[in-house]
Amino acid sequence: MTPKRELGDFGEGLAEDFLRQKGYKILQRNFRVPKGEIDIIAEKDEKTIFIEVKTRQSNTFGNAIEGVGSQKINRMYKAIDAYFRAQYKDPDEEPFQIDIVGITAFPHKTPSIVHIENAVEFGDY
Repeated sequence: MTPKRELGDFGEGLAEDFLRQKGYKILQRNFRVPKGEIDIIAEKDEKTIFIEVKTRQSNTFGNAIEGVGSQKINRMYKAIDAYFRAQYKDPDEEPFQIDIVGITAFPHKTPSIVHIENAVEFGDY
């Protein structure tokens, strides 16, 4: 496993624990389709929540949240569509939101976690 993948897995594990503490029911991790990926799929308040987790070891290139760009969000929308269709649900009829969890894991310090709920409105990208 590459160091980048190890850092990503570490961050996703932290995010999963953090979200559980906030009352999210984790449904799946690392949902992948050819056109996109979703790090965590959860449920809360009768809504499906798709979560992008970005983990960095420093703020040298901006904070972790800033690392989630329009290309990533567009790929997430394709994966969301595939997720609902795989469950025989119409994506246009299902309530969902996209959250972003940014984690900065400075060496030898407690990781910093920032959670932006409903971070992306459909049509923003």
